[in-house]
Amino acid sequence: MGLRWFVAVLLALLVAPCSWAMDEELERVLQSQGVRFHVEGQVLGDMVIGSRGTVEVIWVNRRLAEALSRAQFPPQWLVDQVQKLDSVPRGHSLFAVAVRANKPFTVDLNRLIIGVPLRRELLLTREDRMLTELSSGEESFFGVLAPVTVKPGSFIPVGYGEDRAELKVSR
Repeated sequence: MGLRWFVAVLLALLVAPCSWAMDEELERVLQSQGVRFHVEGQVLGDMVIGSRGTVEVIWVNRRLAEALSRAQFPPQWLVDQVQKLDSVPRGHSLFAVAVRANKPFTVDLNRLIIGVPLRRELLLTREDRMLTELSSGEESFFGVLAPVTVKPGSFIPVGYGEDRAELKVSR
């Protein structure tokens, strides 16, 4: 019994750092290919006051797909978007979008900007499978095509309505 317990603990200690490193890799990829901004919020130092919600936009590519496949606990909403990667037409890029509501929030796809204002037909997630009327604390995840070509080192303007940010894709 003592030897089995020792071997189990030893294996756990050897495997755990590997899984942490893989999740760290995913975090690095997300930071280099994504941007997060607040809708209707005012930034005061490290705090955001009065934000209706947070929008996160992530460029989906093979690098992200590989990092997700190696992560121990990848976010399912990103895994779902990566599965659409092979259906991206030439001249477009795939983006995963997460909207998290701090207050009641109606997601209006016509107000979303990724390079250019997006049109409803660029939505890859079926509308009946995504939440558009969010209560406080709810989230909506979806994939969109943007008629922009993304390369490492490029800057892509993103936004929702009047609130804007810039997605800088690291090399």
